[in-house]
Amino acid sequence: MYSLAIQNNYNEVQFALMKDTTQITYDSISKLKASIELVSRLNNMLTSQNIALTDLSYIAANCGPGPFTTLRVVITTVNGIAYATGTPLIGINGLQAAAHEWKNESYPTTAILFNAFGNDVYTLVIKQNEQLLYGVYSIETILEQLNNEPETIRFLGNGTTLHKELIMNTLGSKASIPDSIPAYCSLKAIADMGYEQWESQKSGTSELMPVYLKQHPAVR
Repeated sequence: MYSLAIQNNYNEVQFALMKDTTQITYDSISKLKASIELVSRLNNMLTSQNIALTDLSYIAANCGPGPFTTLRVVITTVNGIAYATGTPLIGINGLQAAAHEWKNESYPTTAILFNAFGNDVYTLVIKQNEQLLYGVYSIETILEQLNNEPETIRFLGNGTTLHKELIMNTLGSKASIPDSIPAYCSLKAIADMGYEQWESQKSGTSELMPVYLKQHPAVR
């Protein structure tokens, strides 16, 4: 069973051809070139393996949250492919994928923070599999709420890197930040979650919608 997995982070768009859970081939492209070259690069990757778009069982894509422009390029591209070929789509929430990938029983409470710009962070806080916070907040609001938690809180994501000093100054020893902070979920996490959903449902959708959480500045 062949599929495509697509991950859009803050620097590039990554994509891989998968056979079940095994990566066959991989490519990436700068976010600055994605709107121009993504379709042709996907086609080249498939052609190099003698795979047609119609051979794909599904396409799994990170639907955000993340940078608006890159997210729109990826969503528009996969929606166009689905419209033209009928290939099912599986949308993956990037915050949930990160929580799934970085789960660690040693840390009952984990805060995943992605940079939402303007001093805001896309946030998912999980405590023993219970969702405490989800959405977009100012970093000050997040820390104010988490300061009431009695246990150590592990912080991950590129929003943690951006606000590390403030986190440590506010929460002190209650905050656990690894020396090497993972910035965002991996392409493999998107592929694995896509495969799990496909295996459980054997279906997808014909159109994906981006997970913005925050309005574009032009809209505001």
